[in-house]
Amino acid sequence: NGTITVPGAAVFTMVITNNGPGAATGVGLTDDLPGTGWTITSQSAGTNCSLDAPANGVLTCTGISLPTQGATYTVVVQRATVAPADCGPMPNTATVTMTGDTNAGNNSSTATITVNCPDIQVVKEGNGPITAGDDAVFTIVIKNNGPGTAVGVGLTDTVGPGWTITDQTGVACGIDAGVLSCSGITLALDETYEIEITKTTSSANCAGIENTVTVSATNEGTNQANNTDTATIVVNCPDITVSKEGNGTITAGGVAQFTIVI
Repeated sequence: NGTITVPGAAVFTMVITNNGPGAATGVGLTDDLPGTGWTITSQSAGTNCSLDAPANGVLTCTGISLPTQGATYTVVVQRATVAPADCGPMPNTATVTMTGDTNAGNNSSTATITVNCPDIQVVKEGNGPITAGDDAVFTIVIKNNGPGTAVGVGLTDTVGPGWTITDQTGVACGIDAGVLSCSGITLALDETYEIEITKTTSSANCAGIENTVTVSATNEGTNQANNTDTATIVVNCPDITVSKEGNGTITAGGVAQFTIVI
């Protein structure tokens, strides 16, 4: 069934045709299907085809009769849900046999289902450098680089106390006990979801604010190096000094003077 996106259904349709001119009897078919969990959703009249149990990964048909030239037998198999492990091409070859068949060159056929998975990327940027007392702002952008649609997109980010969401694309994100989390986002190819969070800084942030965000999708493959990003906001704090000087030794009745420099 062409190109699908995880967790879509994979479907293969096999059509056996008698090119004649004689009747075909005792026709069989074997097909080692990719993966397991396949079901037969339809087949021509009769129950000539079955799947091995319990894995249901090998299709076998026996005893098919095609009495006339042009007669066909069709069997359709489906795997209801493909997984991220199936990302990429899913090729499959079916082979038919018949005793006495003198032209075996067309007795096998290969079809390929392309399983598209998403590639979720997150980019996080801060607004530094700022001065203590200013607002620190992190902007987080989740993007689906595709090619498949991303479903169940989530985000986690331990930001600590004092942060609030000041803007976001939808309503999927919230902050609870210092943890920013998002869930249930769906992103088509090249679609993005943006979150902005803000906190008023203080002298406690003089060391700077470093933070890492992580995203995921329920239908994304593993080992995605672009699923985390770290950003740092530089918080500049002042260094206040004071010096005080007197005007030296004076005579009683003179004017005493102190100069204070901050």
